[in-house]
Amino acid sequence: MTSVGIGMVGTSTASDDAELNDEQYIVLAGESGHSDRLESAGYEVLHDLADGSVIIVQGPEGMENQLESIPVVNSAVSNQTYTVEITEPEADESVAAADTESLTDEQWAMERIRAFEAHDIATGDGTTIAVIDTGVDHTHPDLEPQLDRERSRLFRNGTVHSGTQEINVATELEPVERFVATDVEGHGSHVAGIAAASGTESGIVGVAPDATLVSLRPFFFENPQDGLFSLSSTIVDLLIAIDYAVEIGVDVINISLTAGDPDPGSVDRRRVYAAFNRIVEYALERGTAVVAAMGNAETGNDGINMDQFPGYILPASNSGTISVAAVTEDDVRSQESHFGDSTVTVAAPGDQILSTVPDELFWDQYYLGSGTSTAAPQVAGLACLLRELDPNLHPRSITQAMEKGATDLTGERTSGLGTGRIDTFETVDSFQ
Repeated sequence: MTSVGIGMVGTSTASDDAELNDEQYIVLAGESGHSDRLESAGYEVLHDLADGSVIIVQGPEGMENQLESIPVVNSAVSNQTYTVEITEPEADESVAAADTESLTDEQWAMERIRAFEAHDIATGDGTTIAVIDTGVDHTHPDLEPQLDRERSRLFRNGTVHSGTQEINVATELEPVERFVATDVEGHGSHVAGIAAASGTESGIVGVAPDATLVSLRPFFFENPQDGLFSLSSTIVDLLIAIDYAVEIGVDVINISLTAGDPDPGSVDRRRVYAAFNRIVEYALERGTAVVAAMGNAETGNDGINMDQFPGYILPASNSGTISVAAVTEDDVRSQESHFGDSTVTVAAPGDQILSTVPDELFWDQYYLGSGTSTAAPQVAGLACLLRELDPNLHPRSITQAMEKGATDLTGERTSGLGTGRIDTFETVDSFQ
């Protein structure tokens, strides 16, 4: 299971109920509090994000230049729809056949980062992780006790949904009634379990097993065609989800996804990068740490060295994020993991990581997955342990504590991993 990568395929309609020719725009305002100026110019303001420095508006197609002519607007870019083509997930036979009474014995990564030892000091009690992903399975025995359903949300085409409704899931040809932020594909539950699985008698233990989970799902399935499901999201939905997490006061946001392939980018891409910068900076100002996966190359290919590449990865390359690369059980960089000290903060294990998945989709409750997606939530869990020890700890201080406690790796395939592979026990023990 690699990190979710979302590649641009075009612009989106404004919302499920939008006029046919309406479009959403991401507007970077010169100052906050200028929604009224945009409304006066004929645009419908849908969302004020990051204290009004990023504004989501709706209006006719092709109006970027007109928007930028408004004095309060620095730049504007149309919303972009992203899709991932996936097939039905297959159960991992080695997990299906495993003795469920010994699943914690199979959590080699937890042993490697010394998370079990760290639990004698902190377990994430009183902290909250927002998982921005494909959803979190609200029925899984290792996740349900941790999940805050009241604050969990679905973000679809700029509209925020709560409660229950008919939604598409990967194994059903017709919509089914479900909790809106439940997992529709499996990726989000796997991530959530690594961060905060509660450790039931027959289950697994997350890095922060007493932390609360909030499921924020900006991904949704379009109708399946020819056995393939189109898993979609939009940049607007991602931005709204991050802003929402900050507004409800979570301690940590985990983003195990990358918004498009790393590349130098067009003008539009640079504007999207700037929007992410404003949202992330707002999160830090409000005390929310943002953890992001570095992303992976296609299977069998080497990850990109971002120190030598003129592009950037969203949101891992954005200033202030805790950006996470993946290492193997041998403590060397995973082949597909992107890397580079200019971007990577720390690394964490990301090879055959056992975690939770919806049995409705996988025909089992546990799955071995790999990639930077599985590395990032270990770091998010560690952030929660630090926040338990000091609820007022600034996100930048969280980063510094992780960097100081990390294990420096040497030898082949260990460069470009920031300050090294996290050591959870060393970090929380030295922080006391």
